[in-house]
Amino acid sequence: MSSSQLNAQPLHCRYHLSGKGIPWVFIHGLLGSGDDWQHVIAHLPAGHNWLCLDLPGHGGSRDVKVSQQAGFAETAALIAACLNQLNIHLCHLVGYSLGGRIAMYFASQYPQYINTLVLESAHPGLTHSAEQTARLSHDQAWATRFAQQPIDHVLTAWYQQGVFDDLTPKQKSALCQIRAHNHGPAIAHMLMATSLGRQANLTPNLQNAKYPIRYFVAENDAKFSAIAKLLTQQVPQLDLQPFPEAGHNIHWAKPLEYAQILEQRVGLQR
Repeated sequence: MSSSQLNAQPLHCRYHLSGKGIPWVFIHGLLGSGDDWQHVIAHLPAGHNWLCLDLPGHGGSRDVKVSQQAGFAETAALIAACLNQLNIHLCHLVGYSLGGRIAMYFASQYPQYINTLVLESAHPGLTHSAEQTARLSHDQAWATRFAQQPIDHVLTAWYQQGVFDDLTPKQKSALCQIRAHNHGPAIAHMLMATSLGRQANLTPNLQNAKYPIRYFVAENDAKFSAIAKLLTQQVPQLDLQPFPEAGHNIHWAKPLEYAQILEQRVGLQR
């Protein structure tokens, strides 16, 4: 698989843009990088265009910082700058977890770039100020640990959270090894800049969207299955795609099935 890398600002990314069709643009979750999507890309039909971004504080964008007050807006502007630099004017935007929340925000601010929005295990936003305050406090506690403690110790605790209950001890250990390259203070900064507690409720933006929306959720992910069910009631044009025998990180657990569904349900919309 041939690819190129863009190391200069605004964000580090890997891409293949000499193929056919509307590009797939992939946004990873917290602690990840654009490399997380390579197993999915490997199963897409040969010759497709794709772009994998490293978010601020992650991977090759480790030294890129956004402000605590405008983290979503500044991250979206950096993504738009990447697309412009690579002459991408329309894309299938795919985002997982934090990447899904950023994708939702980006689509709300830059809808002209969106052919299809694909959200994986992504929260549209909290609706009550008490929930937002509680989430900020929760994220601040984790950010303090990431900033001050050895990354391997924090990762071990991170993957004990309920949202990762579907993972076996062996899988959790593997993820800890994969994520151990992260720089704790950079992760802490991005965690607080894009906390769910700072995110606006983006459900109204989804309701008013003029592009198709796909929501990928794992049947074993109880929290996000409930969120997905509510979204299908609130957003008529949202198409729900459940994945059996998978947990929160679907593309990591089932890259082949993920790629097949992307191609079948999204890729035909060119």
